[in-house]
Amino acid sequence: MTIICDTPTEGELGEVAEPPVGVFFTPLKQVTWVLEKYQILDKWIDGATIFDPTAGEGRFLEGLIDLAIANGITVSSKMLDRLWANEKHLEFVRAFYTNIERKYGLEFPKSNFWHQDILWCDRALQVDIILGNPPWLNFNNLSDRYKEKIKPLFHYYGLVDNPKDLLLGGSRIDLAALIIAKSLREYLSPNGKAYFFMPLSILLNDGAGKGFRNYKIGNIDFCIQEIYDFKHNKIFANINTRYGLVTFERDRPQAFPIKYFINQTGPTNQTIPDEWRNCEATPLFNRNEPLTVFKDLASLKELQNYTKIPLTRISKPRQGINTCGANDIFIFDRLETITGKDDTLMIVSNHLVKEMLLPRQFLLPLIAKHNFQEEHPTPTKFILVPYNFLTGKICSQEELQRYADLWQYLCQYQTQLQNRKGSLIQSKVRKGFWYALLGVGPYTFAPYKVCWQAYGQKHFYPKLFGGNWQGNQALHAFIPLTSKEEGEKLVKQLSNPLVEKYLCSQQMEGTCNWAQPGRIQKLLQLV
Repeated sequence: MTIICDTPTEGELGEVAEPPVGVFFTPLKQVTWVLEKYQILDKWIDGATIFDPTAGEGRFLEGLIDLAIANGITVSSKMLDRLWANEKHLEFVRAFYTNIERKYGLEFPKSNFWHQDILWCDRALQVDIILGNPPWLNFNNLSDRYKEKIKPLFHYYGLVDNPKDLLLGGSRIDLAALIIAKSLREYLSPNGKAYFFMPLSILLNDGAGKGFRNYKIGNIDFCIQEIYDFKHNKIFANINTRYGLVTFERDRPQAFPIKYFINQTGPTNQTIPDEWRNCEATPLFNRNEPLTVFKDLASLKELQNYTKIPLTRISKPRQGINTCGANDIFIFDRLETITGKDDTLMIVSNHLVKEMLLPRQFLLPLIAKHNFQEEHPTPTKFILVPYNFLTGKICSQEELQRYADLWQYLCQYQTQLQNRKGSLIQSKVRKGFWYALLGVGPYTFAPYKVCWQAYGQKHFYPKLFGGNWQGNQALHAFIPLTSKEEGEKLVKQLSNPLVEKYLCSQQMEGTCNWAQPGRIQKLLQLV
């Protein structure tokens, strides 16, 4: 299993791969667990054909051979002829052949282990069973060259409606979703079965996985039959991604609920859990929405009876302001008035900026974790926002040049700000707004905001903030409002215990996806 590797190779097509970075392979004991659980060895013996599309050093194939020998079965050449694999890094292919010959004295068919990028592989093959553990990284983390190359594939396999969607929320779509979609469509026989270790964000997160959750690739249906959620169990060392084992069947329409099993043994290292809680999963509102996991029908009905909160569209949930990696330039932990002098300027500092004079009007209080526990929040952090507070639009260079201290300060970091990564911020840089922020608009300057901690929490506590308090990137989310009365009413509505039950049902406690805007928006009726 390759976790971080974004350089394409087409193997026999002639393109040379760069060395892989951050490579992890499926441990044999995890492979054996899958093979035994689903009687895959018996199926192989009975004539089933098997393929691993991103094989690494071929652990699934080795696991089958190892399990057969352990059960006293002689692995014949005919059995080996029914095993297939692909891996884009040649050194892993060579390691597999060396290992199989040295460890088991077997000669694996040379034509059955391909050396290609599976996304560009056009070989004809359809098998009864696919086993795999594809790369776990999202589109946004790929190299620019590879992004451009595979954009059309996300559209072709139905994972996005338009390749341009990959510039927005779709940039978080996982590469594993694309590999699984291609594998199910191109390499699995009608009514064949597939078993993948995969990031559960594809099934549990809002937005990026929506196309995959159509449960259809072109005119081909696929059905998820079971999900084993390893939760905090670390069967893969040094991997923090929420993952599970997911079983698929091709050419069967998706039916709900899906069997869903959650690890109950707590965090352990590289062992298969022996205790699982039996649950079921279904989308709560629309078919392609994230799965809601529930213990019994009573819990599901309680959530289905939830009444959505009506709000105007201008009160759509939002994330906080995003500096795109420039926190040290825009965020300060000290703000001080100049004694006896012009109160339009403030002294600001942080660990990078020792002392700097900046205009008070562009410095806004930034919410910190402790502010949610305070009855009357006191700011300890401040953010520089070079925008027009009346329109929500970014100030032009001519406007900012009227504030000599501010313009001098920004120009000091111009190169660093121009080099920030990301297609959205770079589109602003190209227009001359190299000092721009993301997540700023008229909503940023609403007189009231109902805010909550959107990242890494296990409980949901909405709080009303008045004035120009700002959320900090993905850590906080908010709903902009025009009156205090409206805000107090919304806090009460969002404090309904069903809101937290809904969030917990999506199995995102303690993760970066706990209560992000899209998840909360599902509970609102925007009119």
